[in-house]
Amino acid sequence: MVAVVVPTPTAQSTQSTQPAGLAPRKRAATQSSISEEGATWQMARTRRRSARTAVRQHSQAAKEQSDSSMQVAGLEVFNLIPQVDFGSSSPNRWDDTNPEQREEERPRVMTYVRKGSKTRAQQHRQPGTDAVMDYLTNLSPPARCLIGGDINVRHDAFEPGAVNLHRGGELVQWASEHGMDFVGEIGVPTHAAGHVIDLTFSNVAFASTTVRQDLHCGSDHQSMITMLPTTPQTQLSDARIKITDSQLEPFADLVRGLMVDMPCPEGVGNVAQLDDLAQHFAQSLLAAAQAVSKPAQQGRTTAPWWTADCRRAHRELTTQQTEAAKHQFKDAVRKAKRAYWRQVINEARDGRDLYRVVAWHKLEPNLRAPPLVIGDQVIEETAAKAEALQQAILKRYNSADDLEYDPLDDEHWSGMGNLPWNPRIEMEEMERNTIGVQSTSPGTDGITVRMLKACWQHVSLFIQQLYNCCLRLCHFPRAWKLAEVAMIPKVGKRDRSSVRSWRPIALLSVISKGLERIIARRLASTALIHGIVSPQHGGALPRRSAMDLVAAFTHEVEAAFAQNKEVSMVTMDVQGAFDAVLRRRLLQRMARQGWPRELLQLIDSFLTERRAQVRLEGTTTAAHQMQCGTPQGSPLSPILFLLYLAELLWQNSELRFGYADDLNIWRATHSLDNNATLLRQDIQSILRWGEINKVAFAPEKLEMIHLTRKRHNEAPAVVVSEDLTVHPVTAPAGQEPALRWLGVHFDRRLTWRPHVSTRAKKARAVAQHIRSLGKTRDGPPADALRKAVTTCVVPSLLYGTEAWYGGRTQPARHTGRSGEVSSRLGWHVGTVEKVLTMAARGVLPVFRTTPIAALYRDAGLPSAMVALEEAKIRFATRLQVVDEKHPLASRIAPPMITRGRGAGTRQRSKTKIQRLGALLPAVNRPTLAIPHYSEGCGTDPTEGVDKKSAAQAFKEWWRSQPSTDLYVFSDGSERSLDNSRQVGYGFIVYQGNKQLASFSAALSPMSHVFDAEAVGACRALECAVKLLPCVTEDSSNPQIWLCLDNTSVIWGIRGSAAASSNWAYNRCHELLRQHNVGLKWAPGHMGIEGNEEADRLAKRAVSSTAAPAYGLEATPTVSGVRTVAKQLSQEARRKWWSGACGKLSDWYRGWSFSRPTVEYQVKAPPELTMPRHALHRWLALRSSHGDFSWYHRRFQHADARLTCVCGHNKSPEHLVLCRHSQRHFLHWPKRPAARPHNRATAVAYLGSLTPTDFVELLDCTQFYTRYCTRSTDSSLIN
Repeated sequence: MVAVVVPTPTAQSTQSTQPAGLAPRKRAATQSSISEEGATWQMARTRRRSARTAVRQHSQAAKEQSDSSMQVAGLEVFNLIPQVDFGSSSPNRWDDTNPEQREEERPRVMTYVRKGSKTRAQQHRQPGTDAVMDYLTNLSPPARCLIGGDINVRHDAFEPGAVNLHRGGELVQWASEHGMDFVGEIGVPTHAAGHVIDLTFSNVAFASTTVRQDLHCGSDHQSMITMLPTTPQTQLSDARIKITDSQLEPFADLVRGLMVDMPCPEGVGNVAQLDDLAQHFAQSLLAAAQAVSKPAQQGRTTAPWWTADCRRAHRELTTQQTEAAKHQFKDAVRKAKRAYWRQVINEARDGRDLYRVVAWHKLEPNLRAPPLVIGDQVIEETAAKAEALQQAILKRYNSADDLEYDPLDDEHWSGMGNLPWNPRIEMEEMERNTIGVQSTSPGTDGITVRMLKACWQHVSLFIQQLYNCCLRLCHFPRAWKLAEVAMIPKVGKRDRSSVRSWRPIALLSVISKGLERIIARRLASTALIHGIVSPQHGGALPRRSAMDLVAAFTHEVEAAFAQNKEVSMVTMDVQGAFDAVLRRRLLQRMARQGWPRELLQLIDSFLTERRAQVRLEGTTTAAHQMQCGTPQGSPLSPILFLLYLAELLWQNSELRFGYADDLNIWRATHSLDNNATLLRQDIQSILRWGEINKVAFAPEKLEMIHLTRKRHNEAPAVVVSEDLTVHPVTAPAGQEPALRWLGVHFDRRLTWRPHVSTRAKKARAVAQHIRSLGKTRDGPPADALRKAVTTCVVPSLLYGTEAWYGGRTQPARHTGRSGEVSSRLGWHVGTVEKVLTMAARGVLPVFRTTPIAALYRDAGLPSAMVALEEAKIRFATRLQVVDEKHPLASRIAPPMITRGRGAGTRQRSKTKIQRLGALLPAVNRPTLAIPHYSEGCGTDPTEGVDKKSAAQAFKEWWRSQPSTDLYVFSDGSERSLDNSRQVGYGFIVYQGNKQLASFSAALSPMSHVFDAEAVGACRALECAVKLLPCVTEDSSNPQIWLCLDNTSVIWGIRGSAAASSNWAYNRCHELLRQHNVGLKWAPGHMGIEGNEEADRLAKRAVSSTAAPAYGLEATPTVSGVRTVAKQLSQEARRKWWSGACGKLSDWYRGWSFSRPTVEYQVKAPPELTMPRHALHRWLALRSSHGDFSWYHRRFQHADARLTCVCGHNKSPEHLVLCRHSQRHFLHWPKRPAARPHNRATAVAYLGSLTPTDFVELLDCTQFYTRYCTRSTDSSLIN
């Protein structure tokens, strides 16, 4: 069957088709359509086998085509039941035609054309292939024509490697002469036999035909869709450009010239001028970028694996057209692909290439998304899908429920504005938030962070002034409000025909995002410090993570279990999240929270008149106005949404957890029925609040689970209303029900098995992929694969350990039982161990029988026990360094006993947080503070000068300074005395060159010299401030100069405070704001008088006669506690290795490769940098699991070669004992005085070699490549 379809462009102009020929055979049905707007033509070919299937599928197709905008529909079936008629489903919509006689009882081919359409279609049936070819090769196709059908010819142009059959060459020549392009998928079979015989040709630009497996109807022919876009598509902006590294310098030079005539933002007086200036600046940067580069190429690229051999084989195939030539071409292509991808894998050394290779396991076919289904409408064309996604996602909410009045005008303003806000942005703050990020995606202006960095010295002052102008005028420029929204498929969503499977990500101007990031960080810090958000609310706050909330909730569950209570939790999701934020309601809530009016006016400008254009599969829609919502992808949106919901979380800050748009409400009583009753009230209260404040919650995402240790099966549902009932989660048979919240799976008895199983499954997929990359000879270097394991496998596998792992033992639950009992985590540890073992085998080129302990040691990877213990210690460290307002801080100390025996003391630890909180010494917790920026905080204190030159310059500077200024020198010291660490500081104050004061004191033994330097600077500065009134004359205003030799402390005083000795830095920041203080680097131990004296005082503070520390100085510091944590981790590794090492052979434990003993460390051994083939030999020598005679006998490898060509048995030491190797003795690296002659001397020599020496020895002797070849049994190799 052949179909010819030609649209009639207008009612006035007509188009005629050529006379129809004869059809070859009744193979497939043709379905063609043109929307009334001229947007899409579609052609599908389907075939049915049985009458029953034909009735069902034909009826369904009839309904779908009647409801859609199809203009032409052609269907063909075998044994079609006459009662089922396509036109009968909607008789007023279709005209039917048929090339056969319609009076037949069962017609097999039917064609329908929509009444009133401007499309003319003809369908013909020919008696054979020759008649079809005669017709086609004599046809002169008109313009905008589509010809397709089961033509049943073969040619290499459609099916690479196919032999010319049924006059296929004539068809190709005809198509070339008449401009009819083959629009199908080359090489994609359209028939069950594996050939491309259903062909479609068109002279319409951008026509394409794809095979649609999802529409397959059981026929031996595949279903196909042909699309011819007749509506012009909006292509990507010309601003999408690409600049190479060599073009960055010319780009910066052009920007420098353009900035000469750029107006100064400080002279801008109104918002219109600000809009024009921001637009002019963006256009200038874009013009400079376009001048040095070309637009990024769109579309397909050539095959990178194509080689000269492929080209030669293809030439022979096209000229000879023989089976032998076809096989040669296939072999050449296979070899070229194999060699290319092997090279890509082997050369993956740096992080970028490595992670790209590791991410291959997540790759999906790069196919265009299926048609979008919205209601009863099926949308095929990309441009139409982009428009539909914009309407369905970005415009699904409007401002109808927003306030009718402006809460910021004088009449309705009710805010107090008592929260601090700085209307000035310093250069260092602007630099950190603009170019100090890793963002690589350009916005609509086409500028990237990389490009800004290249020209930063020319534009930094302008951008700072531009930002300050925005704050001064409380206005966001209009050019920054245009977002390009990329539609990305959601992870885990398989049905991409649904709107809900797409996630909008807004790509914004990187210049705009810099200002947004500054505002967001200021808002987050202020909200935490002043208690605007609940302690159990996270998502956009510093030092608050999702796992912190999970651990806090787990603590509450464990505490309830200890009281024999049962817990019920319900998770809720805010519908729409960022897209549903109503601007005026947000401003009203922020005004009530106390934010200043000027800030709210700036946020109002940020949310007003925003525009968005959707990008999907290379097509971009026109910009549309947004009525409400905050852009996803903006740094400012998360904190605004957090403040939008802050009131909801504060209503019950103990029983509600929130992270972004996810809520968790819970209850704990002695009865699940009571929990259900209380949760019903809680949900009703939340829904009422949402109704009042116009915040909707997704009812389909309401989930619940009951957590209990009691042995019963009760699981009451929560009946919220007549229309809403929340049932406990269920699971398929054989699986345990679990509720997922923030990536952690909670099961009924809190065994954590579903969670560990899920995480292991995800990590195992990556580990298997890594194992497939690393072979014995080929593959990335072992150190690169180890990096992939530590960054991709281990974090994914251990996610959530803060909630479920607290050690292999725990205190007994019953009060009458003392000591530790098992925590019953053996299955969990074993599951983690299996994944880590698989990952280790992927890193190392070893035999699969290599002992597991040797795998971990040689790969430098943690075992399951080591990894879990280290994760436990890291969490224990975090418990000590969080601030006082952190949700974990209040849960560390067990409750007090208020009466009876032990009153006034604390209860014993009952939760993991309580146990781990006592694992490390308590510290003086860091204080929350707004990020601190002072002049020069982003400049290296050394200014790139060496110590000797800097010391000479400092001495000259000090001599030239006024004698009335105060000069403060401080230093710290640390030493070990009697197996204990002693830390102290000293300082001295000068006026001019006259000493005024000096002091020294000790710090806690659990601190370091870094803390001594910081505390010493703080105490010295306090002393100088106290001396100011005594040394200040009436007319003088002396400056204080703080001279330090530790550059890390200078960084902390200039910028944000470090966590260790945080109180000292905060005190310095306070004094810097109140007094005229300057910082100066004074290189230590370079003969500077003040430095030397401060160093002497610090050493006196750590002497045996020094007084003990007191006050804040006596408190352990964060750096000291981290040292204790590091010692605990080392002890955990030693404990595991002492048990595992005993199971290894004496040969392995006694072997020494440039080390006195075989140690276990969780870091990359130096031998991992060796080539894989050499590393395989190195590791085989150490473990003796390799191509050795004893190994083959042990595992009964009957076909293995047991001897070397010299006749001796293969053994690890035979590498240097073989006479063929000793022929090259004079060229051996680190050649011994005498040739090795027995096993002891051979092992001694091999043990003295470094990895580099070993590779040189292999290359020198060529032992394994020429004389002692490896077994060919590939099943032995990992």
